Amino acid sequence: MRLPTGGLLLAVLFLAATLRLVSYLQVRDGSILYYHWAADTDMNFYDAWARRIVGGDVLGAPHPYHPWHHQIAREVHERLSPGAPFDERIGRQMWDRWLGPHAFYQDPLYAYALAAFYRLAGPRLEPVLLWQGLLGLGIVALVFVLGCELWDREVGALAGLLAAFYAPLVFYESTLLRGALSAFLGLGAVTAATLGMRREGRRWWVLAGASAGLAVLAHGSNLLLALALLPCPLWAGRLEQAKSRARGAILAYALGLLAALTPLAARNVMVGAPPFRIGAAGAYAAFNFISGHAVDADPRAGFPFSARASGIFAATDARLLPVVRETLATHPSPWSWLTRMGTKVLAFWDGWENADNISFYYFLLQSPFLAVIGVRFSLLVPLGAVGLFLSGRRALSPPALAVACGLLTSLVFFTSSRVRLLAALALVPFAAAAVVEVARRLQGGRYRSLAGAAAVGLLAALVALAPWWPREHLIRESDYVTGNTIARMRVAREPQGTDFGAGLRILEKQLSTEPEALRRLDPSRPFSVIPDWTARVAGSFAELHGVAASLHAAAGAPERAQYHARRAQILSVVAAQYAARSAAP
Repeated sequence: MRLPTGGLLLAVLFLAATLRLVSYLQVRDGSILYYHWAADTDMNFYDAWARRIVGGDVLGAPHPYHPWHHQIAREVHERLSPGAPFDERIGRQMWDRWLGPHAFYQDPLYAYALAAFYRLAGPRLEPVLLWQGLLGLGIVALVFVLGCELWDREVGALAGLLAAFYAPLVFYESTLLRGALSAFLGLGAVTAATLGMRREGRRWWVLAGASAGLAVLAHGSNLLLALALLPCPLWAGRLEQAKSRARGAILAYALGLLAALTPLAARNVMVGAPPFRIGAAGAYAAFNFISGHAVDADPRAGFPFSARASGIFAATDARLLPVVRETLATHPSPWSWLTRMGTKVLAFWDGWENADNISFYYFLLQSPFLAVIGVRFSLLVPLGAVGLFLSGRRALSPPALAVACGLLTSLVFFTSSRVRLLAALALVPFAAAAVVEVARRLQGGRYRSLAGAAAVGLLAALVALAPWWPREHLIRESDYVTGNTIARMRVAREPQGTDFGAGLRILEKQLSTEPEALRRLDPSRPFSVIPDWTARVAGSFAELHGVAASLHAAAGAPERAQYHARRAQILSVVAAQYAARSAAP
């Protein structure tokens, strides 16, 4: 007996929820869920912004001041006013002028949603993670619906399973970042537009417009998708459909979009900002353009930083169009810029999840179950390419538009793992369709019809998996150091008393991330047997072992305390030896 489609969806959602529960139980004692404690991160900024909203600053637009903000402001100040004094106050004033005093630095929807949870349940992490996990389940359901609507229930079920086990989605559900919210709303717009193209009624287009508008408020990069979906009623595939019906659907979409953006316009008018200014569209977009297009910027980095940024800001006063001209002028020839664009295309399709504030691969250290069973982008790329090749008219559907918009966004600005999330999820139904269609053609003996698909799949796999650029190791040194610092902070915040279980569990989980080269270190062997990068993080792990030694001693476990004290001593020697060698002429 075949399971009804509703029952099939419930089964997929049950598996998705189980995976998320297991992942949470594995990471809850580690540091990765608490990266909003780290200063100079977007997570910390969102947390602080939400607390300000709860505190009564409902209409304010706080601007962060991270080290890179300070660096650019200082260098611009030195260029324009050589010899004049400079401090943080002056740097903040410069950025406030560039950004606009009332302009949001980041798009506001996630901060206000976070504030709503803080207001209802206090500034606690668990309710937010539960909400984001539910967003993830919603995404799985939307992908399921897309597969069923564009193909059939078999494709829908497999698409739902791929989305349920998509590891980067689970990762972004576990961070105080807007990735899950942005992807859910963007995919909601895509799904509603798909249903609107295939069914009667303007309600789908109103829903599509509203979802697209909210997606823009979650992340301004979704504006491109919102505009791309606008003409979709004209492509509905019903030649007999009257032009007036198509115009009505477009109007319904526009009304939904406008309704979602109205609160932003009202707020902006109240504070004296341009009505539909979304985020810090001027200076921040200008900086992102420099990061993605300057001749010295690395398009593979999650947050590329160009040394040309301060000079360009000084010459243009951070105005977007002049910034575009000056940035493109850093290239010696048009071929140089076109080569950069080609590299960015490769970076978008690369299976690598670059670190933007927080590392996906560091998360997998603390969630080994997901590391083994999770689906990666490198699998979606070849399957999705085959699915698009075999899809015919479906290759012009709203999910394909979302993939194209994701690629175009990365070309205009820079490739980011979390900004790519929506495009990756929109590719999932095509990946599932590839598996189902290939299986059906093989079963039917139509081998020759798969020759073109096989060539496309091999080429896409080469793009996704080939080592186009060197990578020394998966995880940055700063990830280890930041994670260890957060773990020590968590232990220090545990209630003092006779029960040391919570603190010891935190330390045990954090020490499980210790690099293998340090864990197997034999002090009788030469220092050179371990890579330099592991020696640079040795001091951080020495401190962690020292805390563990003290806690075990207080808990009455002298053998464990002695073990950790010995490990702390060994790693301290390694760190000191590396520091001495680095300081030597």
